[in-house]
Amino acid sequence: MGEFGFGFGRVITERWELPDSVKEAILHYHAFEEAPSFAEEAKITCLADRLGTYTVVTDVYDEQTVREHPVYEALNFYQDDVDTLLGMQESVLEVVDSMAL
Repeated sequence: MGEFGFGFGRVITERWELPDSVKEAILHYHAFEEAPSFAEEAKITCLADRLGTYTVVTDVYDEQTVREHPVYEALNFYQDDVDTLLGMQESVLEVVDSMAL
């Protein structure tokens, strides 16, 4: 994904004819400040990717790295908001586990 993710995202958004807001969120979430029209959607996608990766793929980010990401400030989150989100990790994992085939 690291090597081909951007190209893959672009192909999928075009082939599936996704709405512009979804296309832009997918293509700009790693650099949400560069999103030309749908910056808020790109920020939310960035946050979802970051939290999802931290929760499910535990060896990618440590907690401090997740806490210090600029997307929180961009979304006007406070430290207690971040604490709440990170505190939901176990319940999110339970939901993910219940969806396993």
